[in-house]
Amino acid sequence: YMRGVKFTVKTGEEIFFDASGDPVARYDLVNWQPAGNERLHFKHVGFYDSSLSSEQRLQVNKEQVLWAGN
Repeated sequence: YMRGVKFTVKTGEEIFFDASGDPVARYDLVNWQPAGNERLHFKHVGFYDSSLSSEQRLQVNKEQVLWAGN
């Protein structure tokens, strides 16, 4: 029933389903970073969106990533 369905929600985000009825895969990439007092902050460093071209699907801001041990 969901094959090819496309609609926009109140926030303006488009929701749609492929020919098989599967939703588009969208993920935010977050980096756990120290925030003092033994706390962690989740820093948004990129995203993955399967609806975009292969060159644009994965976007990572490498300068914002904090690696363990740094």
